[in-house]
Amino acid sequence: MLGRPEASIFVDGAYLHKINQIFGYNLDYEKFFDELCEPDFYRKRTYYFDALPWKPFKKPTQEQVDFFNNKQRFLEMINFIPRTEVRYGKTQMKSLDPPIFVQKMVDVLLSLCMVNLAWKKDIRYFILIAGDSDFVPAVKAVKEHGGTIKVVYALKKKSHFKVQIHHQLKIEVDERFEITDAFWNQVIRK
Repeated sequence: MLGRPEASIFVDGAYLHKINQIFGYNLDYEKFFDELCEPDFYRKRTYYFDALPWKPFKKPTQEQVDFFNNKQRFLEMINFIPRTEVRYGKTQMKSLDPPIFVQKMVDVLLSLCMVNLAWKKDIRYFILIAGDSDFVPAVKAVKEHGGTIKVVYALKKKSHFKVQIHHQLKIEVDERFEITDAFWNQVIRK
């Protein structure tokens, strides 16, 4: 710990996945998490919130099985990063024609985790990797309990992919950190 105060990171996995898609799928996750805390803070823990893809119980296609297994392996790899924990929401089918799938509970679980840790005063510095306005109530609660919160986001487009941050979330946090090409190049796998 080296005498530095502790920080914890809270990751909306779907949001970070979009960022990784746009910047090129070569993120070194452990280095990325550590660099977000350096030099001022020691990374106490990273909480990574995501959901496994929807897969039917009966007769899934090989593509569905492969997609599910690849995501499961990826989340297991994230879970093996020191001081990192994956927490799972659910994926549900929203419509059949066309098939549309949505994550459920991920934002709520992330918000509850932040608020609970702020309330217990277990952490004083929170780093949120997200862009959704659904996190605004949790950000306000963290601040009410004496926490300081920084949002990490990207503003970038690539073909039909776009990643951004909701204006209300950007206003509500204490600090902001935009992921740039220069920062990304520091945290990629070499």
